[in-house]
Amino acid sequence: KNPALEQPLEIRLDSVEQSEEQNELYATIAGEINGWPLKLQGHIGPVTQLLDAGEVDFALTAAFEAVTMEASGHLDSLLETRQASAKVSLQSTESSQILTALGVPKLFTGATTLKASLVPSGDHHTLEIASSTAALNFDAKARLDALNSIDAMSVTVSANGPDLAAVAGPSGLDGMPSQPFELKSSLALSGRQLTIGETHFDVGDSHL
Repeated sequence: KNPALEQPLEIRLDSVEQSEEQNELYATIAGEINGWPLKLQGHIGPVTQLLDAGEVDFALTAAFEAVTMEASGHLDSLLETRQASAKVSLQSTESSQILTALGVPKLFTGATTLKASLVPSGDHHTLEIASSTAALNFDAKARLDALNSIDAMSVTVSANGPDLAAVAGPSGLDGMPSQPFELKSSLALSGRQLTIGETHFDVGDSHL
């Protein structure tokens, strides 16, 4: 239960199973979230490395009503994230159903696709995120100097869609024009200082 949620979040587990096969630890969880069926399957290994908090690979698949998710990655040490890598793919046939079930405002409707990757690049990590809905396409690429802090990062973002009003409305921004739009910008965060770089915003025939 959380003040930010419109209703309490009820999670019920029907079964939790685990097994060890070919030096991999497998787990399956089945249950419900607010009455919606949930199934998780995952594995991590090698088990010998896992027991030593060493280098392991992991994978996870999840099914939650209209959502399917796949995630995989690598950790060079469970106690160290400098070389951690991960990929996540999420697809939903109707995202608003899931937001409603979780008590979250309906920011998006329709089919949604989200892909994200985290890749080590020398002394930093590169995070890439791409998502698309019927009303919005979003791409972001960020440089993270540390995974446990956002005090030093730089981001480039782009977003576009066929109808600005459809995207802005659920966020409480009424009165926006029903026109195609495109946004491109760059941001940099150093400590508490946020720098906004070159930004372009186009709505219909208007350009900023």
